[in-house]
Amino acid sequence: MSSRLQRLVLLACLWTAATGPALAGTEQHDQTLDPRVVLAQLRQRLDAISNYQCTEITKGGKKHLAYDNQGRGRIRETDENGDTTDLIWDGARTIEVHERLKPNGTVVYSASITPGRHLEVGRGNVPRVYLGGLLSDMLARALENGAEISVEPTEEGYRRVVIVHELGSIMAVVVNPQRGYLPVRLRRNEEIEFQEIAPGIWFPSAVWTQYGHEQTAQLKQSGPRLRFTDVRINHPDFDRLVAPDLPDGSTVADEVHGVRYVVDHGRGLTLTNQIPASPHANPATEPSPESTYSLDANQALRRIAPVSPASRPRFMGTSDPDSDPMSEAPLHNTIYIFEWDGASEPKATYTGAGFLNLSEILHYVCGLQIAQYSGPEHLLNLRLAGDWIVRRDASVAECLRDLEPIVYEQTGVNINFKKQRVDAPVVRATGIFQYRALPGSRRENDVQLFAGRSVNEDRTYVGGGSGTLAQLLRHITNRTGQRFVDDTLSSEVGVSWSDCTSSELDPVRQTGQIYRYDLARLLEHVATQTGLRFETERRTIDEWHLSIKP
Repeated sequence: MSSRLQRLVLLACLWTAATGPALAGTEQHDQTLDPRVVLAQLRQRLDAISNYQCTEITKGGKKHLAYDNQGRGRIRETDENGDTTDLIWDGARTIEVHERLKPNGTVVYSASITPGRHLEVGRGNVPRVYLGGLLSDMLARALENGAEISVEPTEEGYRRVVIVHELGSIMAVVVNPQRGYLPVRLRRNEEIEFQEIAPGIWFPSAVWTQYGHEQTAQLKQSGPRLRFTDVRINHPDFDRLVAPDLPDGSTVADEVHGVRYVVDHGRGLTLTNQIPASPHANPATEPSPESTYSLDANQALRRIAPVSPASRPRFMGTSDPDSDPMSEAPLHNTIYIFEWDGASEPKATYTGAGFLNLSEILHYVCGLQIAQYSGPEHLLNLRLAGDWIVRRDASVAECLRDLEPIVYEQTGVNINFKKQRVDAPVVRATGIFQYRALPGSRRENDVQLFAGRSVNEDRTYVGGGSGTLAQLLRHITNRTGQRFVDDTLSSEVGVSWSDCTSSELDPVRQTGQIYRYDLARLLEHVATQTGLRFETERRTIDEWHLSIKP
């Protein structure tokens, strides 16, 4: 028996324990066991929902979602101050619209337009996953690539679809053939409820997720992890949702064309009209990179936006000094952060796409770890496009001082940073580093960062790095949001590490028990590989707090 087939049989046994044994003696010519039939009915059911709107409710807040089957979408969020943000993907660009409520009751509108589809929009299409969209996509690829697929009946009358991918990863989903192969369980630790919103059309209403040793009764008592309410489907005016119209006087920063303007319907300046790009000035008259990418004597940092080809530094790295490495397409969809010592050429320390939100600026530009600052999510998620240059020896206080007016100029939000002393939990690391590779690990020289049951269960690697043990602990801080105190005897020992998706715990910091459970398991895995000990205690620490100026 091949190793891949052995894995398939093993997984089927595991899922039998979770979902009930397969029925003996089932006729193999049953069409409901044919993966091509499963895919066809999945697609037919998904196509019946040309678009949907709903409210997604989690323990962290509320989002209003709207998506169509072309992938266009809109996520609308309102914070505790009544300010609203819409993030829209219209099929060609990302549009972010802000509605800010002023103390006198008036609403100020602003918008930014950036090329490319940003991940926040894609992650918002959660209902499609529970409708079977993920299974449909993966089943289509599996059939195309000739992967191993098994469709089996279960005792409950459902069908278990098992896909073994080329690299050995396995996906197993229990579906209901009576509802167009609607998922019953995407994972063994999930329970999904659906509502019939139109004849024969079902939509997820609640999702429970089981952690640790919770029983099903406890799971229901704790409330669902996700709820979807106010569902509407196939709205005839969906196009209007992804083509917003702002009132006159709204400010627009169009990073696609490198222009800024004020909406004026009388002059044809609207958010969705194609605004012609401003012609670039003669390169001979444009500011030099040396003057654009530099700082005044008392400056700690500055933002450069919009970026033009002639103003970007020539030291970005091109084999031909006479060529222009920055074509117009990547220019407006790329962000660089430069560090400058005031004398030599600036050094690029970061490159990304689209924009940085304020929390990323605090980390990558100002050098703060994620556990060294706090503030409301709607402020930390403020987005700014453009390049950044920061003085190498600037203090955090100097960087935050210069950052405040930059954020106000770009977003209209008047922020304030204040250093304060707080009582907070920290994880104290002690001991001597002694590396031990995990059995069967594909990255034998790295410390594997994961919160799953085993590293082989979490096969999705999202990066890694190398440095000292002290740098590894700071890296874990930024993955988890938990501050560490390094009391080891190995701070300067060299180490490399690999990140799995399950080690990114900061997004679930507010979930309490779930976060603590995953963090404990992550630290247990790190301790096994390093020989270090980790203990949680409380200490008084410094923290930069973000708020709106009164």
